Amino acid sequence: MTIPFTYKLVFKPTKQYYYGVRWAKGCSPNDFWITYFTSSKHIKKLINEYGKNSFEFKVTKTFSNKIDAGNWETAVLERVKTNKNSKFINKTNNMPVYDSSGLKVIHHIETGIGTFHDQSIPISDGWKYGQSDKHKENNKKAHTKLYSDGKYKAWNKGGGKPTGKCSEKRRIAISNSRMNTPKSVCEHCNKKIDPGNFKRFHGDNCKMNPDINQNVLKKRSEKAKNSMRKQKERGTFSKPKTLIGIFKCPFCSKESINYGSMKRHHFNKCKAKGS
Repeated sequence: MTIPFTYKLVFKPTKQYYYGVRWAKGCSPNDFWITYFTSSKHIKKLINEYGKNSFEFKVTKTFSNKIDAGNWETAVLERVKTNKNSKFINKTNNMPVYDSSGLKVIHHIETGIGTFHDQSIPISDGWKYGQSDKHKENNKKAHTKLYSDGKYKAWNKGGGKPTGKCSEKRRIAISNSRMNTPKSVCEHCNKKIDPGNFKRFHGDNCKMNPDINQNVLKKRSEKAKNSMRKQKERGTFSKPKTLIGIFKCPFCSKESINYGSMKRHHFNKCKAKGS
């Protein structure tokens, strides 16, 4: 006999909740937390690290069919906004894609466990905004290498991965990938730009946009100046190389002294190429 049911878990170390449903063929509330421990990968990870006894568990409601059970679970998750509420381990309101945009990272002070949180919802006691020291240390280990002097060094400073100079094969692969990336045309400066740079520097953020927020341009300028200052302090700063001369496209025979414009629209990118 199948008895669909919903259940609630409380993870004792952080006092977070998890709300779920079970409707598999032959399932029963009597199996909960004995042979069935949810299908959540997050719960399984916590069980492996902290053990089954780190949870309080309770069957909250039983149903005669799986449709009513599923609808009930979705209604509860939507009501408490589990996709934005750090009080819940659930990551979604049963939506296929989880979107963390607009949410802030917070962490539990004692365990270091991190999650996303909506600032409009009060933060629980024992939690703090930002990444935990444990998370920062793991990031450091993943992107750097520990040397005998007890210091970590980034991959481009002699440690970690990737190591060595980029091979010619990889350089060509990166170049081809960039060239084949679909470009967007900025309506203000008419440049064809890849999606990443378009979002940052073009469209509404284009410096040629007459309605652009001046604070955006100011912050961009300050960031560039700070970056240049740090490069000078490290001794890695070099002025951009400006090519001088008359440049001719081998495909359409156009000539210009503006190498930047020619590079964008001619040579291998010329419309006349291969015609």
